[in-house]
Amino acid sequence: MRYLYIPLEIVVRELDGKALLAFEAVLRGWKVIICTKRQFFNNIDKLPAGHVIVKSAVPNELKQIKKIRDSGHKVFLLDEEGVVTYDMFLKGDYRYNEDTIKLIDAFFFWGQKQHRIFSESYPKFQKIGFNTGAPRYQFWKTMAQDFYKNEINDLRRRYGKYILFNTSFGIANNYLSGEGLQSSYNDMSNVASPELRQFVEDQHDINYIAYKEYLQFIEELALEFNDINIIVRPHPSESERTWREFSKKLSNVKIVYSEAVTPWIAASEVMIHFKSTTSIEANVMDVPVITYLPNVPEYLSKFHLEVPKQASLACFSRPDTIEAIKKVIYDGHDAKGDISNCEWINNNSKPAADIMDIIDNKSIQTESILNINSLRGNDKIKVKLDRIIVELNRVKLIKRFLPKKFIRHDDKYIYGQRKESGFKKSKIKSLIDYLGKDFDPMPKIRVKEIADRMVLLEVNDHVTKSKD
Repeated sequence: MRYLYIPLEIVVRELDGKALLAFEAVLRGWKVIICTKRQFFNNIDKLPAGHVIVKSAVPNELKQIKKIRDSGHKVFLLDEEGVVTYDMFLKGDYRYNEDTIKLIDAFFFWGQKQHRIFSESYPKFQKIGFNTGAPRYQFWKTMAQDFYKNEINDLRRRYGKYILFNTSFGIANNYLSGEGLQSSYNDMSNVASPELRQFVEDQHDINYIAYKEYLQFIEELALEFNDINIIVRPHPSESERTWREFSKKLSNVKIVYSEAVTPWIAASEVMIHFKSTTSIEANVMDVPVITYLPNVPEYLSKFHLEVPKQASLACFSRPDTIEAIKKVIYDGHDAKGDISNCEWINNNSKPAADIMDIIDNKSIQTESILNINSLRGNDKIKVKLDRIIVELNRVKLIKRFLPKKFIRHDDKYIYGQRKESGFKKSKIKSLIDYLGKDFDPMPKIRVKEIADRMVLLEVNDHVTKSKD
């Protein structure tokens, strides 16, 4: 018996691509558990030895990865953020370092460049790195528009024509009230070189400049397109508070963080962004995508990320950006870049299958049986109590008299809720049913909720014949 565990940290970002991986594993006879990251660690001592897919291995996660290994599991890294990043972050103790790498059984990379940097930076670990491509990219390119067609139509009915702005200011507008720079330092866990630390500080500078510029630009955009809605979707790591205060004076600006971003992109007339991974998503779904790159001091020019810029129509002033948007909305112009030959992205049509081939070859069998009755759910009483305490913290007069242990950071609470939002058994079942629709007969896959935010997938009837 073989178990594959897929813990999700930011559910709405990871679920679609990880469902492809789960489906491929189930068809091969694996038992797959999809859950939130918190639930995985809540139950790690209850789970049979298996294989765990992690989304990152930053130095600050060393203790977590050790805990997974000490519990008898193999660990595989599918780096969710390895495509929109800087070369330096892949080379120097930021995305991972030797301490975390030696605990990983295999690395799966988005493309050739990430794979090459890894191999050159950590030559003694070359054999565990694989340029497989990303299941998320496969989903965006071949399935997203079809799977989300009902949601796309519903969004168009509700909002009409709209401009979508996906923000990416997690450093400047961090959910911990401006502590994004410290958060970046925490990821490095005090092991980084002075050069890398300076790089992170400079990155904060450009993020702050762009954040302030975009606040002004979106206001100008809202006035220019006063008959069109502008949907602002804050990055998961950002505070919504600034954006909600900002939107109060502009009737056509809506602040929305709801479910997966994919249907919101597909339903938009045009997407704008600053250095966002969603630029790739929009590009491969054939949605017009524009990046506005404001003027910055020369020492910050190195921070214009390669892939988001290549995926988009790049504009360097507000007037040029507004003109480009007008051409899309009123004249039907296309607006996006060309990433067909981007070395950061592997256009592999079957990354999930290739990843599972590698995991199959490194897999372990276990005689242990999952005891569902032993699993811990999220402590619902604690969750409700935390919610009450947060509400008390929102009343200034009450907060003044609360003991220190009952002080809660409002934005931190919202961030925690946001990370786990979108985890629904019904959504997972819809994804699995969709992926099985081209098989004849359709595979019988059981999708069972075995604990709060923890779902077991297993196949009852092996099928390998596809209609194709």
